[in-house]
Amino acid sequence: MPTSSDSFLHNPLTPDNATNLPPTSYPFKSPVDIWPDPVVLTAIQELSRCERKVLKLIGEGLTTPQIAEKLFRSEKTIETQRSSLSRQLKLKGANSLILFAATYKAYL
Repeated sequence: MPTSSDSFLHNPLTPDNATNLPPTSYPFKSPVDIWPDPVVLTAIQELSRCERKVLKLIGEGLTTPQIAEKLFRSEKTIETQRSSLSRQLKLKGANSLILFAATYKAYL
């Protein structure tokens, strides 16, 4: 007899049945792949084009020197932008900025 998690894998997702799922049965990388938080999308849209470009490169795993070289800017400028991005997105620490950028890079 199929369990509820088995039947979920064969049914399309709807907001009603996706909210009460155990995390181990979720068939996608993360819920962000389907329903990004509107507050986060608004925050991303409020960033400048240059800030979104830096954030996307952070999400791709580039370091500050690599981003500076790619965008023809100084490392200090990129460090300042990283700090500004963390403040604007209300993130604390470099790892949270990297995680945010990797999670939402499809929306940048």
